Amino acid sequence: MSAPNAPCSTWKPRSRQQAMNFSYSGMATAGGAALKEIDAKTMASKKLPGLFFAGEVLDLDAYTGGFNLQIAFATGQAAGRAV
Repeated sequence: MSAPNAPCSTWKPRSRQQAMNFSYSGMATAGGAALKEIDAKTMASKKLPGLFFAGEVLDLDAYTGGFNLQIAFATGQAAGRAV
């Protein structure tokens, strides 16, 4: 599902009427899906079966220098294996 032509801070997913809040700082984006609502082994949503998260949609921050790519690859692999 692609996001409509609206700023990320006001976009609402069609499946849920709950806005995701994002904050911007330089080249980094903070905020996203709350980690307490996600199964860390499968990256599956605890609230909506069949929904998986990976990469920068997670509320997970790290130092720059490639760690965001490692998070994206690791969470993507976990979600892919669970599907």
